[in-house]
Amino acid sequence: MSTPGKRKTTVVLVMAKRDPALDRIQPQLDQLDVTLRLAANLQQFQQMMREVPPADVVITGVTLSDGNWCDVLTSTVRAGSTARVLVCCQQADERFWSEAIWRGVHDILVAPFTAEFLRRSVEIRGGRVGQGETDPDRGHIAEERRATCEGDRTALLVPAGA
Repeated sequence: MSTPGKRKTTVVLVMAKRDPALDRIQPQLDQLDVTLRLAANLQQFQQMMREVPPADVVITGVTLSDGNWCDVLTSTVRAGSTARVLVCCQQADERFWSEAIWRGVHDILVAPFTAEFLRRSVEIRGGRVGQGETDPDRGHIAEERRATCEGDRTALLVPAGA
């Protein structure tokens, strides 16, 4: 339930229509007390990042028709956004997990996950945005590393089977 006078958390879901995770995650997000905005590709996402209200949480798939999770992360940084970026995938091996977190992704949502896990991830990430708080687990480290996706395409890792 929404608190009177408090803006709802805005979640932008960036996933290709062919992404199998979309059919699971969208209904779960629809059940949360959030403002949900959908982008089917990187270009749509970049346009959304110029709109108001700004995104608090960005959930992206690993691959898009015109980019990938790292492009979403880079676009978030370039837009000057404080949104937390989460990557949703079918599986995540240790290398992908560490690469994504090192580059500045806030968390990995590995399907299948429960509606309760998704709710907590969105609340924790969205509740801190714009309130001057930092993630106690990562502090400012992720913010400093977020831009490292630019120019370093050879090091991009995707989970096995993606």
